[in-house]
Amino acid sequence: MSVKHLIPALSAIALLCGTSTAEKTNAPYWAYQRVLNVSVPETEDPFVANPIDAFILTALREKGLSPNEQATREQLIRRLSYDLTGLPPQNFEGEWSDLVDQLLASPRFGEKFASHWLDLVRYAETNGFERDSVKPEIWRYRDYVIKAFNEDKPYNRFLLEQLAGDQLPDKTFDSLVATGFMTLMQRDDEPADRPQAHADTIGDIVDVTGEAFLGVTFNCCKCHDHKGDPVTQADYFSVMSFFDGIQQDDFKAAHHTWIDPEFKARREQDLQSTNSEIDALWKSVDLAQLDPYLKKSPDAQAHPVDWKRALRIPNNPGWSLPSFDSSRFNAGENWPHGKPLVLRGDFGLQEIPGQLFIYLQGQVDTLKIFINGTMVHEGA
Repeated sequence: MSVKHLIPALSAIALLCGTSTAEKTNAPYWAYQRVLNVSVPETEDPFVANPIDAFILTALREKGLSPNEQATREQLIRRLSYDLTGLPPQNFEGEWSDLVDQLLASPRFGEKFASHWLDLVRYAETNGFERDSVKPEIWRYRDYVIKAFNEDKPYNRFLLEQLAGDQLPDKTFDSLVATGFMTLMQRDDEPADRPQAHADTIGDIVDVTGEAFLGVTFNCCKCHDHKGDPVTQADYFSVMSFFDGIQQDDFKAAHHTWIDPEFKARREQDLQSTNSEIDALWKSVDLAQLDPYLKKSPDAQAHPVDWKRALRIPNNPGWSLPSFDSSRFNAGENWPHGKPLVLRGDFGLQEIPGQLFIYLQGQVDTLKIFINGTMVHEGA
């Protein structure tokens, strides 16, 4: 996805939607009219405290209605608190502007307004369909949106990070997390028709981009040109092309870019420490005693080592070695999938690696290890 191509495309669609429908269909529609400067109605009334009140009062009078009585301070505080934080008000003394600033500075403000955005972009923590599998670490996207509102992130940057945060020259951890927007749609991880599933997922992204980012539905133009719609079918598929390169695996593993830098640094440090301990232990081994066994099999190139696993016994495995037989070893009680880990019973390595670790989680009576036909270990 290219920022320099994607953003102008969306801007073009936005401008297109701003074109008067009267120019396209000879039938003006309010949503597509350009914003114009209008005169504020002249009226003298205690109700009018700002230009918006003047428009409201004028419309009320045209319908023969009068404004309600002025709300009390307690009523206004209650409305403001629910509007900005979604929570009942606390005891507050001071000027009205101070109350507004206090509520805007509350972390609850971001949570309240993020909930509206998350609804628009169809935020969900699972993929839907029959397995409804979990979207790994998608909560990071939720927290990104909350943070964006609390930090008053510029709206154009907010949209840009969600569309192409991994492509920005000044990308950050937050902008990477923002691309979680792309993974919010339903995802069938085992579709009967993969091209159709791909088109459906990309189509969802286009629909939400139009609805949430541009305020325009793309439903009609997905199938045909519509006389009341300023976006044509050609426009729809032009926008779709910018997202079409996203593959199913990208949706499945998108969270690999979301690993917290501090957590990643700690993990790397632990790994280095563990490897250092292993290296120290390996240096204590008398390698000369292994010389008779460290010989390559003549068919090593024909049969490369390939580790594989399955959760059932296949009729015709066709596996490369090593493998194990579930009739002699069942890790069902400990294997997280709740099914046996199936490997074949006798196995060997075509080429002896520099280090070899064998780990079995479960019950096994005896374990025998042979190198080039010579038993080098026997025991549990």
